[in-house]
Amino acid sequence: LYAMMSALIRGEQAVLADRVVVMTDGGILTDGARREVFSQVELLRAAGLTVPETTMLLYELRQAGFDLPLDALSVEECAQTLRDFLTKA
Repeated sequence: LYAMMSALIRGEQAVLADRVVVMTDGGILTDGARREVFSQVELLRAAGLTVPETTMLLYELRQAGFDLPLDALSVEECAQTLRDFLTKA
């Protein structure tokens, strides 16, 4: 078994990880696959953290009433998500 742990101040690199553990005040706030963790926009923001811009865009569109998933982490994935949504509409 091989494990690697990396403490990050900025989250840009976290979108590349298979698993993300978010800690605050010495405890685990959330733990899971990167898409699962970054989809928890309100929890992360309440802790003073940011989410990828792509996730934030989809979150804001969802808040405006559009039924969009929040798991697109790259610009390409976000564009495909929006393309798929507009094609179905």
